[in-house]
Amino acid sequence: MQIDERIEQHVRDAFAAAVGEDRGRLDAALSSLRDEDGPKAWSYAAYVVGYVVNDIDATDQDLDGIAQRAIAATSSWFDLGDRAAVGALLRAASEGDAKMPSVPTEKVVDLTFVLGSYLLQSYRADGQEWWDFLSQIWAEAEADAEPS
Repeated sequence: MQIDERIEQHVRDAFAAAVGEDRGRLDAALSSLRDEDGPKAWSYAAYVVGYVVNDIDATDQDLDGIAQRAIAATSSWFDLGDRAAVGALLRAASEGDAKMPSVPTEKVVDLTFVLGSYLLQSYRADGQEWWDFLSQIWAEAEADAEPS
């Protein structure tokens, strides 16, 4: 996957806002994308969610626990919804499925960015910053896109 640098900065800004638990800044980062760039930005965030879930080799039981912990960790500033919907989003992203049927359409973008920020913080290597983990994920995504 080739990462569009122009959109990548908006994605980083949205993740930074979510890490900082700043709903206004998250909304601003996402609304600053032109309409045609929004789906690509969301796909980058969904890729991050799927990458982390696959990287830790999460089982269905693990996904339920991750969903529960993510809901608790973000509850003071963002309502991720119920555990089944968050688990479904985690599962769908790990499978590369963009449908996510149990997640309300109007919430899927925000949910994906908030959940992605939680995963970037929670599953980074010891001593690694979340933005370095994100850079690692982008580098691996771009390397996978290169012809062999």
